[in-house]
Amino acid sequence: MFPYWTSIIVLTILTTLFELYKHYRQHKLYYIKEIPKDVKDVYGDSIDQNEFEKSQNYHLELSKVSFIRLTISFIINMYVLCSPILRNIWEFSTTQHQFLTSLLFIIIFDFISTVISIPFKLYITFVIREKYGMNNMSIIVFIKDFIKSFILETILNLVITTLLYFVSETQNLALYLWIGVMTLNIIISLIFVPFIIPLFYKKTPLQEDQFKNEIETKLKEVNFPLKSVSVIDASSKAKEGNAFFSGLFGKRDLVLFDTLMTTCSSDELVDIVLHEVGHCKHYHIFKLLGIQSIQFFVIFKFIEFFLLDEALYTQFGFDQKVVVVGFILLQSLLEPFMEIVSLGINFISRNFEYQADAYATKHGNHQLASALIKLQKNNLSAYVIDPFVSTIENSHPNLVERIQAINKIIKEMRND
Repeated sequence: MFPYWTSIIVLTILTTLFELYKHYRQHKLYYIKEIPKDVKDVYGDSIDQNEFEKSQNYHLELSKVSFIRLTISFIINMYVLCSPILRNIWEFSTTQHQFLTSLLFIIIFDFISTVISIPFKLYITFVIREKYGMNNMSIIVFIKDFIKSFILETILNLVITTLLYFVSETQNLALYLWIGVMTLNIIISLIFVPFIIPLFYKKTPLQEDQFKNEIETKLKEVNFPLKSVSVIDASSKAKEGNAFFSGLFGKRDLVLFDTLMTTCSSDELVDIVLHEVGHCKHYHIFKLLGIQSIQFFVIFKFIEFFLLDEALYTQFGFDQKVVVVGFILLQSLLEPFMEIVSLGINFISRNFEYQADAYATKHGNHQLASALIKLQKNNLSAYVIDPFVSTIENSHPNLVERIQAINKIIKEMRND
């Protein structure tokens, strides 16, 4: 008999200790008061001591909250694993049909998880972000968005639970679950901009102006199939800026945050858009989708192997197989595997970012570096990143690394 309970407890402890270790390594760097030499060399006069200290203090406060959150999450997880709470929720959810019971269980489980997260999100949004001028959201908007997010997440979890329930007794559980989840993933990608974004932001077509004309002209030069350019009112909630293309096939829709347009010049904005074009030209979305599909299939094969083992359920106080509970518990056993997989995916993703930067630099106005610096300052992003933590967790190179790579390309182009 496989020791599920002991294995999950031990892995939960080890995973939490590793998370705390990574967090501590990064946390220490936020106490640095002087601008590091490599940051000075890249940013030059674009950063002063006050801006650096503001960013450091902002991330130090966020980091302290994260320490508390990690600790409380660990305590809650241990309580869930060592108490009959999962069985109690299941019994409370019991109906005449196990399928309906599974759906009700997920709704209650999601609701409890959401309630636990509320104090942290409120404090981060209305205390820390408000203090540093990063929040433009009112409490009413926060509540509305929170409810919408909860409903969408619950619907998604109910769909996955339904899929899991109906394929759990089949001989090809992993295959059917993989097909269902990948199909769902593609559907979400296709409906995200036309249907989900408008639930949270006001989306309007970009009016004819210098920004739009220069973007359209440049995309014609690089033969990129542009369908439309839209702007969302991101400034109504936060200061951060971003841009992205939506869709997987045919002509693409470009979505710009309005904060981006007030932060960057037209040349800088074009280079940011070209960075996103670079991702499309190199088929990064499809490559990541392919990698993700392999990851999901391996995960589901693992789950298929253990999901119907009665020992998994008896060791946690259940007298029957409850696949939705088994699915949740088995995720704890997958944590070490997920750390290794994320390490590889982040490595690939960072290389993709360099490729996209190179594309924008070779086809653009050589203003990508200045645009990234402006976004870094506007987003109050961290300037000092621990290399070990970055390697494991970050899907993007840090800005110092990106700008050094961009400057190297520009130098090579000038020498040719």
